[in-house]
Amino acid sequence: QEFNIRAGTENLAAIQSFAMATQMINDNELAKIKELRDYLEQTLQNICTDVIIVGKNSERLGNSSLIITPNIKAEAQLIQFDMAGIMISRGSACTSGTIKPNENLLNMGYNRELADCAIRVSIGYNTTKNEIDKFIEIWKNVKNGI
Repeated sequence: QEFNIRAGTENLAAIQSFAMATQMINDNELAKIKELRDYLEQTLQNICTDVIIVGKNSERLGNSSLIITPNIKAEAQLIQFDMAGIMISRGSACTSGTIKPNENLLNMGYNRELADCAIRVSIGYNTTKNEIDKFIEIWKNVKNGI
């Protein structure tokens, strides 16, 4: 169990801590985060009709968006956002630090070319609409090759 670090019993302290953390979740804050995510995605799609929001019409977490901007490699986007002080990723949190395309996208039927253009944006409790607007402005510059 637990990668042979612990003996046969479950990690009860971690389980209890997780249970307590889930009780602290504020539904209003989660709704605000989802509203910001939806605003981000809708604005990007209004600007550029070929942008793909992965899972847009599916049940998903309200704090993240996986955005494919065709013909703009994820690495180029990562560099531009990093230079502007915005941290994004090219895939799931469990694959951070890798340069491989998002395997989940390939498994979902997206081709490698589109998978290579995917970025993940996460929104937190402290994220503001102004920060989303800043992201959108930088994204427009990236999209336009500025």
